[in-house]
Amino acid sequence: MDRQKSGVLLASLAPMLLSACVAAPTRTAPAGASSAALQPRYASFRCDGNSEINLEDFGTSVHVIDSRGVDVVLPASPPAQKSRYGEPGYALVLEGRKALWMVSGKRPVNCVM
Repeated sequence: MDRQKSGVLLASLAPMLLSACVAAPTRTAPAGASSAALQPRYASFRCDGNSEINLEDFGTSVHVIDSRGVDVVLPASPPAQKSRYGEPGYALVLEGRKALWMVSGKRPVNCVM
């Protein structure tokens, strides 16, 4: 292959190679929308075993009330993110319209909004 063709090939491959070094974009709300558009302030989930959980989002924590008798406020864990919440004995993982709710001593339940 001559130098001119190899230079053209390298120039056409460079953007693809460099794009592999760039972090994937993070999920953000559309311009003008608040972060509440991604996670509602209040949400109800139907869960395995005919149970349910109700959430109130405070931004850095969530208030969880479940039909099994739990009423607790959980901080974001780790701080500054909006999908995992917990403290000793409790954990909540949110993924879109799904949630995994875990209480120490009880079986974890899958929930859907």
